Amino acid sequence: MSTIDSKMKVDKIAAIHESVVVHDGDHARVALRHKDFSKHGEKGEAYRKGLASEMGWPHILSRYRKHVNDQV
Repeated sequence: MSTIDSKMKVDKIAAIHESVVVHDGDHARVALRHKDFSKHGEKGEAYRKGLASEMGWPHILSRYRKHVNDQV
């Protein structure tokens, strides 16, 4: 389930597309594609670069991976 703060304008939100590829009964690959940064206006490129940095998606996904592994 996704939630959006009611103060945000939907036309100003970048898109995240996901796909899941099942390799076998125990393994799957999740791919994320974050795009449409231009919807953020003049700050879109800085936002994209920030998420591409070490403290952006790599950090976010590392924290997510740790959380998931802690649940198993």
